[in-house]
Formats: sequence, structure tokens, C-alpha cells
Amino acid sequence: MTIAVERNDILAAFAEVPRPDLKSIHPIGCCEDHEPDFDWYRKHSWQEFEAELPTARFDPFDFGTVHPLVFQYFAPGIMLATLSWLVSKSGSDDWLPDSWVMKFAPLQEFTKRFTNEYLPLFSSPQRTVIAEYLGAFVNDVRFYGDSDIERAITNIWQDETQQIVGRERR
Repeated sequence: MTIAVERNDILAAFAEVPRPDLKSIHPIGCCEDHEPDFDWYRKHSWQEFEAELPTARFDPFDFGTVHPLVFQYFAPGIMLATLSWLVSKSGSDDWLPDSWVMKFAPLQEFTKRFTNEYLPLFSSPQRTVIAEYLGAFVNDVRFYGDSDIERAITNIWQDETQQIVGRERR
């Protein structure tokens, strides 16, 4: 299987993303009541997250509520773990790789919030690599969200990348 985006592309695009100081923010951007559930993120790297994802230890639905800085920092872990799955189809039977991929393709009703709060943190090279990453999952038999993925590629990641590039040239 040929995939347009490779591990090195993702690593290069995210090489400059610093680990956020998670002591000063609530990882889920909510309240202290939920902090114990998300304390793992304070103590681990995105590389450890990548290794742990296929064990189904994490809930993709809970991850969808993390603070934008946490989302950006851990994004390479999601991308690399799900690309590995796409090639090998291995992982826990309880793991939901499609749900993790869909973190980059928010539902229509959440798109505005995503583009306002999360998207500004991603650089143009990161947005390009995410668009290429999402393209690898279009037409995969396990996915039911091809139209959501295609919408995200076109209307979020590529559209916004073009807008950034235009702003950078001015």
C-alpha cells in the first residue's frame, strides 16, 4: 500500500512543537473535577501516546475535548499510530483507529469551534501533512466517514493552509 504521507513527513512537520506546560492549563480545558482522568498527558510524551494508542487505553471521544495545546502536541502520536494500523491492521480489538482519525475531521457542527480554537496552532506545513494524512484514509473499508474526511481536507486543512500561505506572502 502506498501512502502519500510518511512517518518522516509527520516528524518533520511537528519537530518544532514544544511540549506544553500542562501544569498551568487543564488538559481538557474544563475544570479540576476531571483532572484525574487526564493526568496521564502531563506525565507522558506524544511518542509514548503513539505507542499506547493501539492498546485501546484511551478514549477517542474524551480526547476530542482536550485543550487545543494538548491536541496539537499529541497529534503526531495519533497520526503515526493510525498510519501504522492502516498498513498492518494490528492493534487491540477494542481500539477504534477510525475514531482517532476523525479527531482531524470534526463534525460539521463543531467545525467552526475547531477552526477558531485548534486550527490556528497548526503551521502551514503541519496543515499540509494533516491533509495528506487524512487522504490516506479516504476509501478505507473500515471508515464510514469518507465525506467527512474529504470535507475536512478541503474545507479545513487545505482551505486554511491556502489562507495562511496568502497571509505569509503579504
